[in-house]
Amino acid sequence: NGRIWANVISSNIIYEIDLRTGFVTKSLDLSSIVPLENKGSILSGFAYNNQKDILHVTGKNWPYIIGIRIDFWI
Repeated sequence: NGRIWANVISSNIIYEIDLRTGFVTKSLDLSSIVPLENKGSILSGFAYNNQKDILHVTGKNWPYIIGIRIDFWI
């Protein structure tokens, strides 16, 4: 849809980037979804499921993958 998501290395922040302009259009701090048993761990992977409109998120040593829906897709 003309956008790409990229993570900030060594953090729980991801950015939405407009492919036409290269500008960051949104940012999300995903720290609040880090599992309690992994609070020292960081986000290490995410993938967008276009069919379900869900962003799958996981982190280093996380025991599972979390699916989140972002309300402000344009």
